[in-house]
Amino acid sequence: MEESDKNRILNFLIGNESIRDFESWVYYDANLESRVGGELYFELIEINYKHKNILDNLREVVLGNYITQNDFEYKRVLKDSGWHQNRRIELNLSKVPNTPEIENAVKIIEEFGGLKFISPEKRENWSLTLVEFLDVPCRIQNMTEYGLNKNLVCFATAHNDHIDLFVDENNKFYQLDNVVSEHLYEYKGLDFEHMMRQLLQLDEEDNFEKLGKLNKPIANTVNSKQGKSWFKKLLGI
Repeated sequence: MEESDKNRILNFLIGNESIRDFESWVYYDANLESRVGGELYFELIEINYKHKNILDNLREVVLGNYITQNDFEYKRVLKDSGWHQNRRIELNLSKVPNTPEIENAVKIIEEFGGLKFISPEKRENWSLTLVEFLDVPCRIQNMTEYGLNKNLVCFATAHNDHIDLFVDENNKFYQLDNVVSEHLYEYKGLDFEHMMRQLLQLDEEDNFEKLGKLNKPIANTVNSKQGKSWFKKLLGI
């Protein structure tokens, strides 16, 4: 199945597309069968789209058979957080340095800035914020102290502010322990989405590889609460 078709089915399952539009797509897209396969195609056209429980019925057919439950949960987390397709927020970048690592952080923040990804697991009295995106990129210096001779830019925090997430000039991702600020890890997985799924505890893989441990006092780290004021001070704003 092509990724665009999987995403359309998922968007419908989480309520982002009308029944009428989805049904029209199923019946009138001439190439749909060749893209999704005959088995799924016939499942889709046999669904009763006028049934009051259409979404539940389609989930039973699709999830676990053609699309994983984790794919569905990830899309649902995105929707519940306020994310939508082609989301772009305006950032005041007039005084932000034009460096590759800043540009990579800005692209992420434009799409996800200010959003909180909450754990799909329901808690009785509280919810675990697994990823919270910043609304401004903030630089951290002196990563050589962790054995990495480059600058990284923070774009989000994770696990209720226990971890800072960073990107470099090559669009590689890192996480830094924000509780004791000792260990720096590099993400070695497939892509940004798969990293988010790991942080949301939807995937069991752990693709963060330890790079180094800080051997000096932790005065050089920038946590998410101080990041905005620190970044303004750096730029002289």
